[in-house]
Amino acid sequence: MRTSVFRVKAGVGKQSNLPLFVNDSKDGSSFQILRELDLNRVFIAGELVYQQGQKLNWTNSLQVNIYNDIDAAPKAYGLLPFELRSSVQVLILKDLRFKADLYTINGAWYRDQTGDDKKGKSALDLNAGLEFDVHKKVKLWLQLNNIVNQDYQRWNQYRVFGFQALGGAIFHF
Repeated sequence: MRTSVFRVKAGVGKQSNLPLFVNDSKDGSSFQILRELDLNRVFIAGELVYQQGQKLNWTNSLQVNIYNDIDAAPKAYGLLPFELRSSVQVLILKDLRFKADLYTINGAWYRDQTGDDKKGKSALDLNAGLEFDVHKKVKLWLQLNNIVNQDYQRWNQYRVFGFQALGGAIFHF
């Protein structure tokens, strides 16, 4: 059975008591947490899902945020203005599944060690994995993360790991 779903949300909202994470000016590697009592947010979100039974699931989502009327800080530190995700899961064989995720962001605002406001770089992250059912109680898996090996920081001064290859076994009792 094939199914397609399309969702769109848009709105204006107020978020109360929202933490904004600001790098500490001493060494920049820890955070001060500023509490924004009332943050106004305008957002647009969309999702497109295509599913073909148990064999294929493809999900795409988009989130655009505009933050304003911020009292605790000059910018919405640590909050992402743009996120785009695409995920696919495919049943290749009866016991072999493939999955992949593509994730891109527009960097969040941060405060550097001199006290200046800066915008983080945009990023693209691609991950892929396989899962194989050896037995109904044993699975083997392989996961490749950050395949494009992009050096980026979701949080200022906290780099993501470069390319990683992970593998393992899952035992069900």
